[in-house]
Amino acid sequence: MRYLFVSPEKVSQDQYRHAPIFRLAGVVLLIGLVLQVPLLFLGVLSWKQFQDRNAEQTSLRIELGELHKADIPLRETRQKLSQIRQWEPILNNRIPISSLLNAIQVSIPQNAVLDTISIEAEQFDHLPVLGGTYRVPRDYRVVLQGLERSGQGDGSQAFSDALQMRNLPGNG
Repeated sequence: MRYLFVSPEKVSQDQYRHAPIFRLAGVVLLIGLVLQVPLLFLGVLSWKQFQDRNAEQTSLRIELGELHKADIPLRETRQKLSQIRQWEPILNNRIPISSLLNAIQVSIPQNAVLDTISIEAEQFDHLPVLGGTYRVPRDYRVVLQGLERSGQGDGSQAFSDALQMRNLPGNG
């Protein structure tokens, strides 16, 4: 069909309104526009979440810096505490010499004179401490030498009994 008195613009408008290919192209364009709305919404939502995460990370970094500043005075205390914990087995295994000497002094009978006291450590354990190792004695040997006046009974047995009655370390 041939249009004789119709302008070419009018012909293209008429084809645009009624031709199936143009209608299909219009539907595809409209569907594309409708699909861009959720994508745009998701993009905006993702951007907002990204900004929120950045703000949270910044606040966490600031808080971490403040915690590090607050931790500085505690480092020295923590170091001293770890040194005390290293020395704990050493201090627990020591023999309380003053209580031992007091028990010996109180237990000496009247007819005996103490001449020498020898305290020797035996069987050492090696415990690691800051700067090396420390030898901790596992067993102690106490040697007492003295004189007993004659004729006044068995002073050594009385001394041994009195010493065993005392609650000494390693004695129960």
